[in-house]
Order: sequence, then C-alpha cells, then structure tokens
Amino acid sequence: MNEIEDAIKLVQKTILSYQSRQAIGWAGVLRDGADIIGTCGFNSIDYANLRAEIGGELSVDYWGKNIALEAVMIIVKFGLDIMNLHTIEAKVSPDNKGVIVLLQKIGFKKEAHYVDRIFYNNKFYDITVYTLVKGNESYGC
Repeated sequence: MNEIEDAIKLVQKTILSYQSRQAIGWAGVLRDGADIIGTCGFNSIDYANLRAEIGGELSVDYWGKNIALEAVMIIVKFGLDIMNLHTIEAKVSPDNKGVIVLLQKIGFKKEAHYVDRIFYNNKFYDITVYTLVKGNESYGC
C-alpha cells in the first residue's frame, strides 16, 4: 500500500467481515511486535459446510524465512481445532512455487487447476486450489 487511506480501508473491511462472520483476519507481526509485515486469515468462511479459504500476504523482505510457514500452521490449527473446520482451501498461482511447497508441507493436496480464472491488469491468470481435510494435517514440518 502506498497511501494510509488504503490501509484504513483494509482495516475497516477486515472488521466488517469479522463482525458479519464472513471472514477472520490477523495482522502478521514479528515477535517483538514492532512492525506489521503482512496479513493472514480466512478470506471466506462457509460455516454450514465447516469449510474456509485461507490466504495472506507477506512483505518480500521476509520471504524464505519460514515466517509464512509458522503463520499458516497456526491459522490451520486454529481453524481445525477452535473453529472445528473440516476443510481448509487455498487458492494460489501455479507459478508461486514457494507457497505450494509450504501448503504441501502442512498436508494440503492439489484439488483443482482453473485456466484463466483471474483477470488482472488486462491479463488472465490461472489459479490452483489446494485443500486440507481435517486429519491430514502435518504440524511437524
């Protein structure tokens, strides 16, 4: 984000989504709590089917340091144990090899590949869906 107004809108959207039980999001911070380095959470929650979509963003300065792995493991555990979810899915670019490896370490399996699913900046992009079913998770990566 380049403008403070964009950050304010994101926070407001996150609060409204949580209040309406459509999503739940957290700020990603380092252990010292000094800096927000990303966001993470469940972008959509389907309570009737005990299913949610996980997602997040991490500052490029922190890529490759297992921070995302730690965050995703905690969120998955929260979803399965506290929210009693049965299934968690992640939608990811098939080119994002780092996230795919991360998801597979935790126990996610590739479920679908959609061609030209997202239209962004005048271009279509494929999306793959990885799914974790309760009982198949691996926290001891």
